[in-house]
Amino acid sequence: MSCWREQHVLRMPATTIGIHTEEEWKAFYNKIIKETTWDAGDFAPALCSYRKTGPMIDYILVDSAPVEGGGYVASARMLWGQEMEEYLPIFQKQFPGFTIEQMEDVHYCEFKWYDSVEAPDCY
Repeated sequence: MSCWREQHVLRMPATTIGIHTEEEWKAFYNKIIKETTWDAGDFAPALCSYRKTGPMIDYILVDSAPVEGGGYVASARMLWGQEMEEYLPIFQKQFPGFTIEQMEDVHYCEFKWYDSVEAPDCY
């Protein structure tokens, strides 16, 4: 059953971890999808379309459903230095060798949408 859903994520382009081709994305997707639940604390493929931006990977901070409706909401911002340092170990655990410089590609995104369609694009 569809409902209004809200997520807060740390989002990065797949290119940040060296995924540049459709074949590389499919291989990564098939590997990560087996361990993905889209719950808070998981890394997962972004639920938005990637036709405009290319594939995105989310670290999910908040996933709430159902939530009060009221229209689509989407916002994104770069991480503050303190946040980069705070979240770096989480990204390094999932992606060994991940650097503080790569954290510059990670953005904080918040969005709310009716989940019978793709989530709003934001980055």
